[in-house]
Amino acid sequence: MSSDIFPAILLIALIISPYILLRLKVFSPASLRRSPQRPNRLTLLELATALFIVIATPVIFSAITPRVDILSSLADVAAALYIILVVGFRFAERRRGLGISGSGKLKAVGFGALLYVAVMPWLIVVEVLSAIAQKKLLHEHNQLHPVLKQLEHTHSLEEILSLVIMICVIAPIAEELFFRGLLQTLIIRGIAIWRRRDSSATAVRPGERMVGILVAAAIFASVHLMVIKDAWSWLPALFLLGVTLGYAYERTGRLWADITIHALFNAFAVSLIVFGHVGQAPNVRTPIYHSQPAGSDRMPPPHTSISAVTLDGSRYAGDMPSVMAHPAAAQRH
Repeated sequence: MSSDIFPAILLIALIISPYILLRLKVFSPASLRRSPQRPNRLTLLELATALFIVIATPVIFSAITPRVDILSSLADVAAALYIILVVGFRFAERRRGLGISGSGKLKAVGFGALLYVAVMPWLIVVEVLSAIAQKKLLHEHNQLHPVLKQLEHTHSLEEILSLVIMICVIAPIAEELFFRGLLQTLIIRGIAIWRRRDSSATAVRPGERMVGILVAAAIFASVHLMVIKDAWSWLPALFLLGVTLGYAYERTGRLWADITIHALFNAFAVSLIVFGHVGQAPNVRTPIYHSQPAGSDRMPPPHTSISAVTLDGSRYAGDMPSVMAHPAAAQRH
């Protein structure tokens, strides 16, 4: 992307963002008061089982294929099926209570798409400032995850498609089922029970929802950072993304809003890797990412930065790239 075009697009997005947020009534004190209650009987057992499935599935199938993307997809699909088929029955309204069935799908998707457009430019700004701070204070850059390197270096159309499907379709669905549908709901239920000392408490107050959103977002960001070291500048943007996803779920009661935001975010990041060199065919394009030597003052090129935090949170690095600290660097690649 041209160094002249990107700042202009980002500025326009930042100007439009507050209008969209106001239209969506994101800042209204009453925005969470009419949220679906989602009564449930979730316990830590469901959470532990989902984690076990995610960890055990790649081990079980590693003898069949060594490809990380396939093993990751299998783990995501297995965990998603468990949450839908088993965990869904722990909600009073079953899968409707979980937020994956019933009416309102298109409305939730539209809400998620608009919220993504409004929040994405702020994620970029937060990550730019964090990346600059990390460089100034720690004298180091974020490292690109090996799977992202695999995506930008591969010449196999089949492998590219496999990675894109995993990142843009399977991972968003599985992650939102786990982090929002299971983890965030369990945290909010625990907060409500603890505050009222009543295990039968079902109604959730807006303040309890907000605390649950913040706690789940912190866990979401921390899990993503566990995979890649020296990536502290991603933490603020990952946390903000987690808050956005958590708010969308509590506001709509539908995981389709979260899945839409997550999928659009990942698709944007991946597109900057796949199409990082305009006019070059996938089978002949040169690597987008160039590792920076120790002590180098150069920041990674913008399209690399934008894609650095995409991917499955439980096994790959998170969902917000080290963004565009120096747009002019794109001209040198």
